[in-house]
Amino acid sequence: MLDVNKPTVSVETVEVNAWRDLMAAMPEPVASGLAADCREVGGALSISARNVPLVTFNRTIGLGLGRPATRGDLAAIAAHFGQFSAPVAQLQIAPHVLSAELESDLSAAGFRRVATVWAKMGRRSADGPKVKTSLQADLAGPEDADAFAGAVIGGFGMPAALIPWIRSLVGRDRWRCYVIRSGASVIAGGAMYLDRDCAWLGMGATLPDARKQGAQSLLLARRIADAEALGKAWVFTETGILDGPNPSLANMRRAGFECLHERTNWVLGG
Repeated sequence: MLDVNKPTVSVETVEVNAWRDLMAAMPEPVASGLAADCREVGGALSISARNVPLVTFNRTIGLGLGRPATRGDLAAIAAHFGQFSAPVAQLQIAPHVLSAELESDLSAAGFRRVATVWAKMGRRSADGPKVKTSLQADLAGPEDADAFAGAVIGGFGMPAALIPWIRSLVGRDRWRCYVIRSGASVIAGGAMYLDRDCAWLGMGATLPDARKQGAQSLLLARRIADAEALGKAWVFTETGILDGPNPSLANMRRAGFECLHERTNWVLGG
């Protein structure tokens, strides 16, 4: 049973705020190339990149957090998907705002639920994990911006055209970016967004030929420790889950994260 004292709203709102700022940081040439868009639609945040057929960049989050969702909201989101998003777009809904009435309205608006869910993970920042490794975790400075972006993009297998966007987070207000080094080489990167009394962890990735060395565990540990040092009581993150092994989820659990809830995904048609 979910502990009612756990911040089930904050785990959602910090992601909304992080992505709103992340999209605002996107340089115009990158935005044009991706056909990117980010705006409030139906009381939620709609993130779109029509030229990138990945759910990460085509989804609506935060529905029902500020106010109850209406049929008009769902119609507006459906229309936005059709105009701005890639066909993979999903409407992601936290379980505490999903009611039988809303499910009926979703069906009437042409949405159907899919099997995948996103595990919304959280932990207190105090008493963070300790990781024994020869790797080195550093806060990225301006001189590390390209290596940070290259590790994130390379780790996720994303197009190199995204590098100017990701590198722009280094030194940006509310963001802390990190690199993991093996000797002189940067092999992994990740970011942390600071918001009120919490921090959101995102973009943790390791280059393919450097995996299984503990880079992600170290990256989690360093960001949790820094969140505590910066006065943030909670640390949040998430990962998509379906069936089979999930290394990201396993790393999060080893770092002391608990699943606060599983967020459902809805698509149009079919």
